[in-house]
Amino acid sequence: MVSEYLWTMMRRMVIVLAVLATACWGQKALAQAKGVVVDLSTGVPQRDVVIYTNHNEVDTTDWKGEYELRQPFEWAVLRHPRFMKRRAKAEEMRADTLGMIPLVNELSDVVITAKAPRISEGFFRGLDQEIAIGAASAPKGLATFDFFAPLARFDRSKRWVSKKERRKQKEILDNY
Repeated sequence: MVSEYLWTMMRRMVIVLAVLATACWGQKALAQAKGVVVDLSTGVPQRDVVIYTNHNEVDTTDWKGEYELRQPFEWAVLRHPRFMKRRAKAEEMRADTLGMIPLVNELSDVVITAKAPRISEGFFRGLDQEIAIGAASAPKGLATFDFFAPLARFDRSKRWVSKKERRKQKEILDNY
């Protein structure tokens, strides 16, 4: 009788464990993939990254770099014109953050083969004539008076700097 009771309890435990394992495995397979796509060098979230899964689901990251994939998948491809294409497994896609490597287009050398442009002397003669005409038509008299000249004595850049001020400035620069 005791052994029959134990046998029944063992069977129930095995059934409960099997149901729990199946439920957990099913949840993992059907779990949504959510995360953020960032620039790997700066850590800044990237918008407009297109994500394709192997089960034909397509998503694009929003302005915060966030994505959400609702259907189960095994792998996904992330694409953006400024970054290298990345293929990621489902486990990677379920992480909080995915980094993308930026494309670096650098030139090793820059060689300039063009000659410097030459400006003809005729251009300057015409320019001198235009300046002379403009100067002749400029108003004379009151327009040359500087209304702000009395305030120039309060301008610290135009007055003599005292020894105390120089010492203070030197102290600031030394402690910078």
